[in-house]
Amino acid sequence: MAARPRCFWLVVIAGAAVLAGCGEAPGPDYSLKTPPPKVGAQPVETPASERRRGSEPWPTQRQAERLRSVLAGWAAAVRRSDPTSSARSG
Repeated sequence: MAARPRCFWLVVIAGAAVLAGCGEAPGPDYSLKTPPPKVGAQPVETPASERRRGSEPWPTQRQAERLRSVLAGWAAAVRRSDPTSSARSG
């Protein structure tokens, strides 16, 4: 007699599973559209550069003589692969 209630519940669970599986599964949604291109702010106008080619100022003789030892110390530190001294030279 215990087999009948088990069969009954088995049939009820199987029926519920069949009813839950009815219907169509939704397919892929191909109605999606590509979003419009991003709209941002317009570029800001900048004044035209008045610097002409070759208008960089050249160092004076005094500045060149003053920096010669600094550059020599930096170059020597770089050749020795000494980053601390090359950063501090000057």
